[in-house]
Amino acid sequence: KEGVLVFFDETYGECICFVAIDDYSIELGGECHVDSTGAIVLFKLVSESGIGARTRRIEALTGPIAYRAVKEEEAVLERAAELVKSNPKDLVKKVESLLGELKSLQAENESLSSKLANSQLSDVLETAEQIGDVTVVASRVDVKHKNALRQQTDELKKKLSTGIIDLCTSANRKVMLV
Repeated sequence: KEGVLVFFDETYGECICFVAIDDYSIELGGECHVDSTGAIVLFKLVSESGIGARTRRIEALTGPIAYRAVKEEEAVLERAAELVKSNPKDLVKKVESLLGELKSLQAENESLSSKLANSQLSDVLETAEQIGDVTVVASRVDVKHKNALRQQTDELKKKLSTGIIDLCTSANRKVMLV
């Protein structure tokens, strides 16, 4: 009569409750939990998902349980703000600022690591051996990741007309060879 489709994928008891709020919402559920919508007081959305065309499933907390959930989230927010020396209202702005600083420091660290790695190249070249007309470079270098090791190899290639290059390093209990 109301044009409502019922899907019984979920388990309900023998009684199914039908609740309509004007023309705004129609709900089918296992039971009615309140006598009127005014009794809900606080409504805290927990999850929302699409279960069909123009049909949403929402799960929420109400009343004192919703209040406790809001207070718990508020405590987490306040603790996070405290950790970054901010107030909850400005937390997003502070985190964005800290992420910007982190990105900048990572770029600076990468640049300094590259310069440090390249400063080792003259020492590496001094240990090179000449075998006939081929220069052989085999050395252990101090770099933290494979990209830095590759970069050093590329720099050595530019300095040698012909040769064999074998560089190695270890980081995080792993050996890397190029």
